[in-house]
Amino acid sequence: MRATVTPILNFLDGAQQFVIPIYQRMYSWKKGHCQRLWEDILRIGGHSEVRPHFFGSIVYMEPEEPQNLGGVRKLLVIDGQQRLATLSLLLSALCRTIEKKKIDIGIEPKAFSNIYLFNHGQEGEMRYKQLLSQRDRETMIRLLDDRKMPANYSSLLEENYQFFLSALKRVDLTIVYRGIKRLNIVDLMLTRGEDNPQLIFESLNSAGLPLSQADLISNYVLMGQEINFQTKFYDDYWFPMEEYFREEPKLFDKFMRDYLTLKTERIPPIKKVYDKFKDHAPLKFKDYTSLVEDPKEMEKTVKDISAHAEYYVNIAIPLEEDPKLQKCLKDIQEVGYAVVYPFLLGVYADYTKNRIEKEDVIRILRMVESYVFRRSICNLP
Repeated sequence: MRATVTPILNFLDGAQQFVIPIYQRMYSWKKGHCQRLWEDILRIGGHSEVRPHFFGSIVYMEPEEPQNLGGVRKLLVIDGQQRLATLSLLLSALCRTIEKKKIDIGIEPKAFSNIYLFNHGQEGEMRYKQLLSQRDRETMIRLLDDRKMPANYSSLLEENYQFFLSALKRVDLTIVYRGIKRLNIVDLMLTRGEDNPQLIFESLNSAGLPLSQADLISNYVLMGQEINFQTKFYDDYWFPMEEYFREEPKLFDKFMRDYLTLKTERIPPIKKVYDKFKDHAPLKFKDYTSLVEDPKEMEKTVKDISAHAEYYVNIAIPLEEDPKLQKCLKDIQEVGYAVVYPFLLGVYADYTKNRIEKEDVIRILRMVESYVFRRSICNLP
C-alpha cells in the first residue's frame, strides 16, 4: 500500500483512466452533497489564509490484466467513485463556462479538458479519464461531450451537472479554479497480492454516504473475483435484481433480510444483514488478497438469491401475473404483515418448482391472511 496526500488536480493529471468496477453502486450524490462541496471550494478559493480542504481518499489498484505499454494506465477504483464523478461534473461545467464566456482563469479550455477530463490523443472509451459503472457510464460520457441524454439516463448526474452550471454563473471563476486546486485527497494505491481490498473498503465505508446492505453484499461477492467472472455474475444475476427493485430500492435490503430469514431460520436486524450474509456465505480465501477459492460456489449462492428476488417482487409489490394469486397477495399486503414474506418465499419457490399446485398456494395464502388478520384483531405480537 502506498498513501500520499496530493492536490486532486495533480492526481488527475497524466494518461490514466479510473474505472469504476461493475459491482460498485450507482452514482448517488445528491444536490446537498454538491452544495457542501461548492461552499468548501468558494471558501478556500476566496481566502488564501484558509488551509487546503481535505476532500477524502481515493483508493484504487491496477487490474490483473497487463497494461498496454505507452498507453493509458487503467486503474480500478475501490473507494472514492462518488467524489471523482462529482468533481468531473464540476470540472466539465467549469470548462464549458470559461469557454462560453471567454474568461481567462489561467488555463485555456482545451488544455483544461485534455489534462483533467480526457486522455489527449485517445479514441473511444479510452479517451475519458473516468468510466463509471454500467448504468451511469453513458450519461457521464454524454455530459462530458455535451450531447443529448440517453433514454434511461442517470438523473442525479444530470441534475448535479446542471447545479454546477447554474452556480458558476454567479461567481468569480478564478476563485472556483483556485479553490479546486486547493482540494487535497489521500492518494491510496493498493498493492495487488499484498493488500486486501475488501477489508480496506469496509473500514472506509463509515464515511460519506452509507452504502445499503445490498450494496455491501454486492461488493463482498464480486470484489475479489476475476474480471470475467465479475462481468458474468453482474450481467446474469445482479443487474436483473437491481432492475427488480429499481422503483423501490429500499425493498432490496428487506428482501435480503427475508431471504436470510428463510435460509437461516433467524431474523437478522436490517442493519446487520450484510454481517449475517457473510456468516451464511463465507468466502474461502486462498491467501490474504481475498481471492475466492471456488467462485462457482459463490455463483451458486447468488443464482439462488436472484431466483428468490424474482419470487419476492411477485409477492411483495406484487408483480404476480396470475389474477387469483395476485388478489390473494394484495389482500395480505393490505393487512400489513410483511413478517410473513420469508415463509411465502418458501411457498413460492415450491410452487415455481412444481412441488405444489396453484390451488394449494391459494389455500395457503388465504390461511395466512386469516391468521395475520386475527392476530391483528387480538393485538398479539
